[in-house]
Amino acid sequence: MRIIVALALVLVGCEGSGPALIDAPKFTCGSATCETATQFCYQIESGRLPASPAGGCNAIPAACGNAPSCECVTGAFTFSCGGTSCSALGSAITVTCANP
Repeated sequence: MRIIVALALVLVGCEGSGPALIDAPKFTCGSATCETATQFCYQIESGRLPASPAGGCNAIPAACGNAPSCECVTGAFTFSCGGTSCSALGSAITVTCANP
């Protein structure tokens, strides 16, 4: 049953380069695996096609407490890129910077 639920979570909301839940406390971030409770995924997309996001796991700011959100994570950092977007699949937070 656990495998079916995990597979369903991977299939729902994981189109493109967004987060994919591997197991309840972890999710994928490009080629990295982030800890849901303590990390968010940071991806940079190139303006050239095909774009290959470069990503990594980063610590969720302590100020975000036990219930981090896109608003808290993006408000705690200054991202120097063409534009940012943030998505959350459950507690898995992904911030994407689009470079022209």
